[in-house]
Amino acid sequence: QNLMFSLLVRYGQNGIQELSASCQKSISDAVAYSVIDYLCSKGVKGTWMKEPNDVWVYDKKICGILIEHRVRAGMLLESIIGVGLNLNQRAFPEDLPNPVSLGLITGTDYDPAAELPLLLEHLGRRLSF
Repeated sequence: QNLMFSLLVRYGQNGIQELSASCQKSISDAVAYSVIDYLCSKGVKGTWMKEPNDVWVYDKKICGILIEHRVRAGMLLESIIGVGLNLNQRAFPEDLPNPVSLGLITGTDYDPAAELPLLLEHLGRRLSF
């Protein structure tokens, strides 16, 4: 029903630039804006990043992001980026605060396997890899 994935990014390898540890917030922002770019490409309006790690559509949460960074000597070694996007879910537990899914917004069902590369394309653009 939903799109959930983790991505390991190793800096200074495979053409991915080295980054200072001070870039951690910028990476978090880039991931959130990648999700926003993806949602906008689906025609979704009213998307915004709720600090520190959520994407909302107007007053409803559509995505959560968790990032764990590994740092050595002031440089980022790697980041594990976890994204959970509400894709097709139509009913939510009552204890969740204002959830929504892409399917609820657009009235369309999405194939998570087909949507993942589209979202990763936006992520690659924002993170320059």
